[in-house]
Amino acid sequence: PLFFGFFFNYFSVYRKIRKSKPFFIIPEDYLCFSDYFYALSYPVRAIRHRLSEDRFRSFDISDIVKEEFIKSLASGLMPSLIYRLFLRLGKAGINPSHIIRWYENQVIDKAFIAGVRKGLPKAIIVGVQMFIHPPNHLNLFPSQSEAEAGMLPDVLLETSPYQCQVAQRYTKKILCKTAASLRYAHLFD
Repeated sequence: PLFFGFFFNYFSVYRKIRKSKPFFIIPEDYLCFSDYFYALSYPVRAIRHRLSEDRFRSFDISDIVKEEFIKSLASGLMPSLIYRLFLRLGKAGINPSHIIRWYENQVIDKAFIAGVRKGLPKAIIVGVQMFIHPPNHLNLFPSQSEAEAGMLPDVLLETSPYQCQVAQRYTKKILCKTAASLRYAHLFD
């Protein structure tokens, strides 16, 4: 779980979850100081990376790429920690057969997938998109280059066959299945 909404009683909630009978993977139990240092040093490592001149159909988009790059410097902390968490889980001997994750094809999702692929290579990654795709929000759509790089879930769950067609608009290399919203899955048992 990612703790959200707990500020003053964070440690009491943490202790209760740790003492509960169901097994929860709590990131703080696995991440080390070096993982936090790695995440905090992301901006320094990223700044050393040189941006190339980018063109799209003969239009210079380097200003757009630079702006996105600068924005990404602040957003590297959580993806770095998620990536490192799955490396630590693999070293700790945790070996789930499947991992289900809400999937929006964002940087945090790619860090999750990269970490699982490296730290838990036998786990099947199930991405869940239980929403209607806005047609002009392109980052939600998996692409062929992401498929070739291994940055897509093994299975993508959608709300309907039509949504599977929409999700596969830019690549057919992802297995897409129709599924009920997870909160209604008990109706299908």
